[in-house]
Amino acid sequence: MAARDLRDASADGMRRHAEWMGKADDRILELLRADGPATPRALRDGMAARGTGTVYRRTDVERRCERLAAHGLIAFDGYGPCELTPLGDRYLRGDLDANELDRSDG
Repeated sequence: MAARDLRDASADGMRRHAEWMGKADDRILELLRADGPATPRALRDGMAARGTGTVYRRTDVERRCERLAAHGLIAFDGYGPCELTPLGDRYLRGDLDANELDRSDG
């Protein structure tokens, strides 16, 4: 499957962001949908290769992945690869308001 251009990802529908979401979150989710499971380092490299306009440090991407996982949008245990969850896919399609998500980590 060819990787999609991240700049065209908003064509899926109107996404409803939550206050806790950062500007890298959609890019991370889009990369996981396009390319499959990836480590924070691979996600950072993927965002840089696709020219998202911002350069992220691996630790920043890792923190965003932890936050996305805490809200159920991705599966990430802090060590291995991140993977998009069905909830994350619903968000990307515009079928889920991220403001309705509770933190799953207590």
